[in-house]
Amino acid sequence: MILRCVCWSIFLCLVLGPAVEAQVTVDDQGYQNVLISFAPSIPYAKGKETVEKIRNLLERTSNILHKAIGIPIASATFLLPPSWSTETWTDIKVTPASPEQTARRSDIRLDGTEDSPFINQPVALQHGGCGVPGHQIILNLNSIGGVLKYPEDKLIAREWLKYRYGVFEENGFFYDPLYPTYYRVPGNPEIRITDCTNSKITYVFKEPIIFDACDMNLVGRFGFCRAHPDEKSAANVTSSLMYFHTDLPNVSMPNWPIQTLEDDTEYCI
Repeated sequence: MILRCVCWSIFLCLVLGPAVEAQVTVDDQGYQNVLISFAPSIPYAKGKETVEKIRNLLERTSNILHKAIGIPIASATFLLPPSWSTETWTDIKVTPASPEQTARRSDIRLDGTEDSPFINQPVALQHGGCGVPGHQIILNLNSIGGVLKYPEDKLIAREWLKYRYGVFEENGFFYDPLYPTYYRVPGNPEIRITDCTNSKITYVFKEPIIFDACDMNLVGRFGFCRAHPDEKSAANVTSSLMYFHTDLPNVSMPNWPIQTLEDDTEYCI
């Protein structure tokens, strides 16, 4: 049984590139040798369409990473399932995969499970503390081109940083008592937002679905209302990629020098 692969160079524009065999490395063009694999549950009937969707998504993700940390994705390889028929892929070059590629754990794995425990969200599987690289990124087929809470290119870029560098989100989570999206210090009526921006933002609270104003003084509203940046105060604000809000389109490097990202774990404090 021979596995096959499709190799792309996706730095700036998408063109056919050389075969990829090594682990992910970083050079002056960006991340090299990113490997994408497919679970057996992915239907081969739409294999070419799926590859093209992921290619487009990775290009947009690459642009986000370039903007956020200065390191885009430079090249990627799709490791195709042996059951896929590619005879009609006339405009895509498919070559036999190398032993190194087939033996290597992919960086991103596409999953087609309908009842995914990750609720169709891309997720980096992390098994260690800060600074410990993740195991793999799981990308559900149902999330590609679908309706997500956040832009999918930003989501995958954030998961890539978690996978590559062992970092974690800088935002809170709804209904989480340990890491809430906002909180009060006991004895202080001020509401504090769990965020990470380059300047202070004024937030307004809205209903989660209809987005009407939400009165935080009413019983049961604290923790239920959603915090949104005030449009005027957020006009020129930049947020970390590890904390982003749909109302904050500008992202930046997550507070670490690029050389620190690749050389050590000084960003873990």
